[in-house]
Amino acid sequence: MKVLFNKAIDASEKSDTHEGRLSNLIDTITKMIFSNVSRGLFGKDKLIFSLLICTSIDRNRGKIVQNSWNLLLRGTQMISDKDKKAQPVTNLPETLFTPLA
Repeated sequence: MKVLFNKAIDASEKSDTHEGRLSNLIDTITKMIFSNVSRGLFGKDKLIFSLLICTSIDRNRGKIVQNSWNLLLRGTQMISDKDKKAQPVTNLPETLFTPLA
């Protein structure tokens, strides 16, 4: 692993600012880790690994909200009878809820 990071440091693009250098290092390290891990995966597993890498990057950047991620992974929860009774009553006419024939 140490060799991989040293190669990434040498291969990444140089920058005058710390933020630019860090961004370049993160991109290069991510690509190198992805390519090295992907090499050992079956073809059917590479897509799942790609999804996990992309969603991890987006979650760390704040593009994917944790509640949305949890909803995707776990789905919705069952509503208990107690919670159903606690929901507010709507004043909408019943005709809105009847199925079309």
